[in-house]
Amino acid sequence: MTRLLRVTAVAPILASALFATSGVSALVPGGAPCAAAGYTGRVALVVEHSDGRAIRLCIGFDGASITGEQILKASGLEYATASYGSLGDAVCQIDSEPATYPPSCWTNSSPYWVMFVSRQGAPWSGADHGVSSETFADGDAEGFRYDPQSGPAGTPPLPGGVCATASQSSGRTQATAASSAPHANHGVVATGGTPRPIATDSTRRGRHRADGRRDRGCDAGCACHGARRHRNAPGRDTIRRERRAPARIRWAWGADGAGGSAIDPAPTGMNPRALAGWSAAALCIALATNNPVYRAMVLMCAINLVLAHRRSGLRLRSLLLGVCVAATTSTVLTVLLSHTGTHVLVQLDARIPAIGGRLTLEALVFGISTGVGIAAAVLAVAPLGLVTAPHDLAAAMPRALERTGAVIGASLNLIPAIARSAGEIRDAQRMRGWTGRRVREWPDLAVPVVLTAIESSAALAEAMEARGYGSAPRTHFAVIRWTPTDVIVAVTALVAGAAFITLRSAGLVADWYPFPTLTSPPVNAAAVICCMLLATPSLTSRR
Repeated sequence: MTRLLRVTAVAPILASALFATSGVSALVPGGAPCAAAGYTGRVALVVEHSDGRAIRLCIGFDGASITGEQILKASGLEYATASYGSLGDAVCQIDSEPATYPPSCWTNSSPYWVMFVSRQGAPWSGADHGVSSETFADGDAEGFRYDPQSGPAGTPPLPGGVCATASQSSGRTQATAASSAPHANHGVVATGGTPRPIATDSTRRGRHRADGRRDRGCDAGCACHGARRHRNAPGRDTIRRERRAPARIRWAWGADGAGGSAIDPAPTGMNPRALAGWSAAALCIALATNNPVYRAMVLMCAINLVLAHRRSGLRLRSLLLGVCVAATTSTVLTVLLSHTGTHVLVQLDARIPAIGGRLTLEALVFGISTGVGIAAAVLAVAPLGLVTAPHDLAAAMPRALERTGAVIGASLNLIPAIARSAGEIRDAQRMRGWTGRRVREWPDLAVPVVLTAIESSAALAEAMEARGYGSAPRTHFAVIRWTPTDVIVAVTALVAGAAFITLRSAGLVADWYPFPTLTSPPVNAAAVICCMLLATPSLTSRR
């Protein structure tokens, strides 16, 4: 019962189980597995099914590391995932097991795929991240076991020997596999210049397949796995859409000229600390003065940064629409409530409460200036959620602000989660005949959305507690490194912010008011240069 409660708390949140829970199945001995050679790195993959069958693969890759999901793609095994935001992706199905699964991957009592990690030959341990976030280096191993949530705890078969070097020609490119099913033992190798297992986009909802049929170029006793030529046609993945830069594709050519693709780890974006320094400087400039010239320059720099560095797949329509609504509302309220100015546009009846009187051009211009300031302030901090992933932002926090970082990361992830939940609930209510045209129907949508948000927050809290949050100093999944570009962005931003505040304190940057008569805003050349320095990140973009 204790184990069931533990899984119940973790299941709605984690991308894969964090604890090693399963039984060990012995492998039927057979021939030595074929070795993956030619790539700079090799990672073992062990998948144990509920009936005891074990699939053992050796995946080759180039680069410093490879993600767990890239390993699954390169293996050629069918699999499906569901996204859990910043926690990564949960594995719902591998090699068509289970045949069907709910949208949340599993229920509180159903079996589920548990993910394990072995570092440099060490014993299996529970994964700390989802399959899309967990990375592996040369010599590591990734394991999966279909756990029934009952019975003794255990791990998949040991990965030792999966990537053992075999005697073969240097021109081969291959991946290995072995099965522990009765009377079956398969190694995998592709011969003579054919590509290693490659990743292809899916053509089915949320699933990924690679052809595993036998090829003429395979050695005797070794089944071809993913060695068949593929066309990298665009596909659809509607369950999960990655919120990060796409993986780079490196083409490997064999002796026969057949091309295949190998996945390198996705390039990283801006350093979150450099980005935070830029946002702080932009926000200071936007709030330090009401001069529309400086605010407009900050706004343009923020828009360019978001467009140049936003994470792949993100849409800006909702953000820009919300900013436009806020700016328009501010402008309208200023025009209606401020009756100061000499250029009268409209004269309303003075007996109308609050808005009665003259509506002036000066009030309209001042309202537009206020709206530009609101937009500049919002978009100055928007890159923290649009360019940097929430977990990266939380990891960038100094140790004294670890809890603050966790709160910020959870908050940034909450807004899109609520938006998705609202869309799903709205569609479900419409299928039941809900229209939403009357105010009294709105609670039918609002109440389920609020309850879902509360349940998600409670589940997140239970998951964090189950993972020992707050019991020890925070560890970091990846070391945050500073590139020369990050240093330039951070230094120019901080210099711009500090210089602008200095100019403001010295009285060289003056406020602007269009009352009682409209005049042009004063402009200081040094202040303009400070605002222009905020465009540095846009100039370093590769897009």
